[in-house]
Amino acid sequence: MSITVIEPEYFARNRAKYMNNQQFRLFRDYLICHPENGVVVKGTGGCRKIRWRYQHCGKTGGIRVVYYYARQTIHLMFIYVKNRQKELTMKERAECKARVKHLC
Repeated sequence: MSITVIEPEYFARNRAKYMNNQQFRLFRDYLICHPENGVVVKGTGGCRKIRWRYQHCGKTGGIRVVYYYARQTIHLMFIYVKNRQKELTMKERAECKARVKHLC
């Protein structure tokens, strides 16, 4: 079975700050091959967070992408750089949970 990646407009706008289209294709292809690699984030309804390289930072200081994976579909939720935001805020976690509830 093939996996579909859904990139909402709000995600695409933020993603453009950190990844060009070629970099995003590489990330998307990796995520399609490894959809359960991200760690589940508490309070998000099952969303996962995965690290990705950003410029010269490597994975540790790089990009974080929050997504929800179910029924062969990856829903991209949030993207941020660790040096600007350590983790999701409680408001963002609640937003993820509400989006997941809407998807189910």
